[in-house]
Amino acid sequence: MPVIVSKEIFHKAREMMKARKRAPGANKAKEFYLLTGLIYCGYCGTGMQGNRRNAKDKPKYVSYRCGCRLQKRT
Repeated sequence: MPVIVSKEIFHKAREMMKARKRAPGANKAKEFYLLTGLIYCGYCGTGMQGNRRNAKDKPKYVSYRCGCRLQKRT
């Protein structure tokens, strides 16, 4: 079978991929939302997900959004 990529380039690419790999749990929510898993979208029935909003000159508040809406499916 012919070589498509040299070993040097392959190993360099693999090292770059390892360097970019995220730590386990890097995408986990930093906040605990009390109603997550308890409330559902009235339109599609998907679970609502918590969202915290911060603004410098406004108070912080928590809202809930449809999980499908966040993924742009509804």
